[in-house]
Amino acid sequence: MNEPGAISNEQEAVDLVSKARSKNDDVIEFSTGVKLKINNELSSTILIDIIADLENDRPEPPEVYVEAIDRYEINFDDPEYAKRLERWNTVGSRRIIDALILLGTEVYFVPEGTETHNDNKWIGLLEVLGFKINRRDDSERYLAWVKRVAVKTTNDLKELTEQVGRRAGVSESDVNLAQSSFPGKKG
Repeated sequence: MNEPGAISNEQEAVDLVSKARSKNDDVIEFSTGVKLKINNELSSTILIDIIADLENDRPEPPEVYVEAIDRYEINFDDPEYAKRLERWNTVGSRRIIDALILLGTEVYFVPEGTETHNDNKWIGLLEVLGFKINRRDDSERYLAWVKRVAVKTTNDLKELTEQVGRRAGVSESDVNLAQSSFPGKKG
C-alpha cells in the first residue's frame, strides 16, 4: 500500500517530471529577479548563418620569413593578429548573444522596483555613460535592457545562452564553444 501523497505508478512519476521540466525550461530567472520566457522564434539556421558570416571575416594570421629554414611560416603569436582575433571573437559572441536574446526570449516577469524595457530612466543613465540606444526601436531597447538591466552576472548570461541555445537546437558543445569565446576568455 502506498503512503498518502506517494506516486502510485511509473507513468505518474514520468508525467510529474515532464511537467516540472516543461515548466522550468520555459522560464529563466536571473539574479535580478527578472524572468524571461523562452519562445520558439529562434531557429538554429539563424545562428548557423551568423557563424558562417563570421567565418568569412575571420582574420588571417600573418606569415613571417624564418631565415634558418629559408621559408615563410604562419605566425599565430603575432600581437596584432592576437588583437584582431580577440576582437573577432568578441564581435561574434555579441552577435550570437544578441540573436539568442532578441529572437529567443520575451519578458515574463519584472519584479517591483525594477524598470522595464519601456521605461526611460535606465536609458538615461546609460546615455550619460556614453551608450547610444535608439529609444524608438523596441528591439534595440529590449536588447539593451536585457543585457544591462535584467542580466547582471556571468552566471545569468551563461544560463541564458545555455537554455535559449538548447531550445534553438544548438548542442551543448556548441554552447560551450561559444562561451569560450566570450570576452576575457581564450578560445
